[in-house]
Amino acid sequence: MSCRHLELLIVILAVVGANGACAGTRPPMAALDSLALERTSCFGTCPAYRLSVTRSGIVVFASRNHDDTARVARDSISPSSVVWLRDEADRHGVLRLPAVIADDHSLCPDRATDHPTVTVSLFLHDRMYRITDYHGCFLRSDHSTASALDGLRHFEAEIDSVTQSSRWVRPNRLR
Repeated sequence: MSCRHLELLIVILAVVGANGACAGTRPPMAALDSLALERTSCFGTCPAYRLSVTRSGIVVFASRNHDDTARVARDSISPSSVVWLRDEADRHGVLRLPAVIADDHSLCPDRATDHPTVTVSLFLHDRMYRITDYHGCFLRSDHSTASALDGLRHFEAEIDSVTQSSRWVRPNRLR
């Protein structure tokens, strides 16, 4: 075997070995056991509820509206939809966001009042991530938002969309 062939063989083995090593590793979200989305009320009629989804696709909706807190609904989605949500969380960089959006001046330099808060919790097999997103956080008074925050809010809406939570959500009645 010539030196050139030997060098080529070493490069091929190195590439195959590197790919084999990577194949056994998983991104952090690969271990998603369940997730939850919770929306709080505002001073108006913003609906308040908690929505949870297990890895196997079991969906539980619990109203947190002050007049129907006992209302609970259950359904299921496909496990592949849960995997899709996991991948969307990765795509939107949810795990790279601070735990409290309002505490990060780069994401929330301008804060408006009377908006709901949305909390997304991702339960992984060895840890839990919780991101609390006050929807009154803006970059400027024109209500523009940071792209990282746009991604999080899009992910929040995707959870609602995939689980079809709109069939259970009701406006909160004014007290």
